[in-house]
Amino acid sequence: TQAQGDEQQILYTQAQETFRRAEASLIETIEFVPWEYDNYVFLANLYTAAGDYLDPRYHDSSVAIARRGIDEMGFKYGPALRFQLARALLAKGDVDAAYEEARFAAEMDPNYIDVQIMYAGIAEKLGDFQVARDTLEKVVAIQPEHSLAVETLARIEASLAAGQE
Repeated sequence: TQAQGDEQQILYTQAQETFRRAEASLIETIEFVPWEYDNYVFLANLYTAAGDYLDPRYHDSSVAIARRGIDEMGFKYGPALRFQLARALLAKGDVDAAYEEARFAAEMDPNYIDVQIMYAGIAEKLGDFQVARDTLEKVVAIQPEHSLAVETLARIEASLAAGQE
């Protein structure tokens, strides 16, 4: 109905305005303290979320700010920034580059569950079931109740048992 369409447009406009304020604040903060790692993570995360919900072109901004943090600011060994970069690359369809970033972050921090889950998911997507299984086994060892990890691990083990390596 027209009322629902109007309400959706109002919500979208409010989301865009909230995004713009958050973006401006984070950019200002980065300009003020450019050496603070977390601000790059927060801004990359904001851009990835905006790319997911507002406009896919924001994924480019996420990649750009993550690369700036990694390449220009020297945050090469920051797994959270690598995770954000992998998320944006994956959203853009660059699966191979996302896989490399997720792998790098997963190796840096074996306890970073979100990275491990992403890494295993991309490995499975690329048909690298052994890496996916090994990664998910680590996740389940850390968090045995993690339902996504448990279910995905069972599916991958079934694929491996069926000879789909």
